[in-house]
Amino acid sequence: MRIRKPTARVPKSDADLTRALIHHLHLVNDAIREIQNGSERYVKVLAAVLRVLVHKGGSNKPLLFVLATKARFRPLVHLRCPEKGAYSEPLKKHLKKVAFVSTRLRGIRLTNAQVIAKAAQQEGLAHEDAFYDEDYAALAVGSPFDDSTPADWPPPVARILIPLGTHVVRAGSDLLVHKGIKHAHRLFQAPSGRLMGQAAGATAPRYNGPGAPVA
Repeated sequence: MRIRKPTARVPKSDADLTRALIHHLHLVNDAIREIQNGSERYVKVLAAVLRVLVHKGGSNKPLLFVLATKARFRPLVHLRCPEKGAYSEPLKKHLKKVAFVSTRLRGIRLTNAQVIAKAAQQEGLAHEDAFYDEDYAALAVGSPFDDSTPADWPPPVARILIPLGTHVVRAGSDLLVHKGIKHAHRLFQAPSGRLMGQAAGATAPRYNGPGAPVA
């Protein structure tokens, strides 16, 4: 039996990867909009696309950081808190911050990056696991930082992923501007002029909790 040699891999051009980044940023916007309008199934889409863009693990090379490294650009997130007011920090640092601490199961803590990875793996589009990991189950049926119930909207996982998605879209559009696409910020704005994920008038309440972006 003749063994077929592996197919040669043809590298994508920078233009191809940049086009892919634009497509994925649009998908993040679309997913956030659908979740805000009450569609829980788009949490799967948001988790899967964020994994492609910013999660480094296994064979996955995060598209946003790959392009940022080539362009010598450091993606930032823009935040606001009572102690500091408005401030910025590197996206990589923000992804390492704790996003969820279980109040029922001691020792369970998840960073922003871990929430993205686990949500994409356990709720993602490539496959559907028959079981939850214990730490992800604590988040999926509980709530981050508060005593709200599973009936509250948006779902607990989405309350973390929506502001993360908004940060990633902002960082991605900043990168595109850095690469010379001057109209990039307009590609990802709602008619109101706010970034999607901050859109006013959505039928579901906008998330304003920990990690929420600057309006």
